[in-house]
Amino acid sequence: MLDNTSRNVLQELKKITFLVIISASVVYVIGWFIHVMDPDSAQYASITREMLERGDYLTFTDQGREYLDKPPLLFWLTGISFKLFGINDIAFRVPAFFATLLTLFFTFKLSTIYYDKKTGYLAVIILATVQATFLINHDVRTDTNLICWFIFSMWHLAAYLETRKTIHFVLAFTGVGLSMLAKGPIGLVAPALGIFMHLLIKKEWKKLFNPAWVLGLLIVGIVLLPMSYGLYTQFDQHPEKLVNGLRGVSGLRFFYWTQSFGRITGENVWKNNVGPFFLSHSTLWAFFPWSVFLVLGLIREVRTIFLHIMGKAKQSEFLIFFGLFLPFMALSASSYQLPHYAFIVYPLAAIITAKYIIFVFYEPGISSARVLSIIQNVILYLALILVFVLVWFCFPNNNTFAIVLYSMLLATFVVLNFTLRTRWRFRIM
Repeated sequence: MLDNTSRNVLQELKKITFLVIISASVVYVIGWFIHVMDPDSAQYASITREMLERGDYLTFTDQGREYLDKPPLLFWLTGISFKLFGINDIAFRVPAFFATLLTLFFTFKLSTIYYDKKTGYLAVIILATVQATFLINHDVRTDTNLICWFIFSMWHLAAYLETRKTIHFVLAFTGVGLSMLAKGPIGLVAPALGIFMHLLIKKEWKKLFNPAWVLGLLIVGIVLLPMSYGLYTQFDQHPEKLVNGLRGVSGLRFFYWTQSFGRITGENVWKNNVGPFFLSHSTLWAFFPWSVFLVLGLIREVRTIFLHIMGKAKQSEFLIFFGLFLPFMALSASSYQLPHYAFIVYPLAAIITAKYIIFVFYEPGISSARVLSIIQNVILYLALILVFVLVWFCFPNNNTFAIVLYSMLLATFVVLNFTLRTRWRFRIM
């Protein structure tokens, strides 16, 4: 039972979470009025338009050429939006906006399975305000849907392990199927790695070798059946088709192996050789302004897990850390990487960051709280200065606009900082 102080703190945090979601949503919606960006977003919008014009929802072309690169979920959802709102920039971004809101809700639900609502609310605040979330709402990619259904599957997998309820099992593997429809086998591999390590370290052998997992794969197969049929009829039945300069291309093999695992084995022709730490340093800006707390949170998680294995500490779950760490390592081993490849694990990163913030700022006797608070304030003020400089150079003929915008941002930050310090009992900032 919560005492009155804890209950009041939780209610205030709930209000702040709601306000943050509303404020972030305003920024997401502002991006609706930006023209669809090249190369990826514009290509996806064009593919969807061609799909609607043909009236064929299982085969895809890009300016009349056979298209074999991304799974169809983005095209299907965009097609529905185009049917409802017309073919325009706003309609293209609407599905991503609702996927983001769902992702925030699913992240909260996963957080509260193993931790309290305080952690859940803070994780939502973090995820709603990282740069990656703003980016994939403006420059829409397949990753928005991947993140949504990945965290949905993780929530229900965790719920199934805790409750053994069939409904969670069915929904978990339905989410895995939808994740794969969004971006391929990573939608299966990522939760599988997290579940495997969670059960292995906890030595829950019956759950680890549960024959029901095979039934789960059957559910995934059913979800993937329409796409698989489309790949077979468009490519495997027509080896004479020219696809990316090649003939005899198997759509099924490409989707289930080459596009994902082929980037590690070298079978995939796409290579940019950016190195194994590309996603790591990309995360420093993509997870801004919470990057410092994320790094420290990950270090603390590693330490806690090590102590748990040594029998010197207790950790209730390992799903969240290994659901982040192992897929991140696998993606970092790919021969072709882009910053948004890591976004799939950011909801889990938000939970780990929230846990660390709660540990530092709310546990008694933590001496680093004030130092970290100062560091975070300095980072945010530097970010505001950077925004001012960027706007100044982007609008050289209207520097008054830059000054006004900067003043508004600075005033907002100062007021928010003062409010949190004086009214919010959590002592953040």
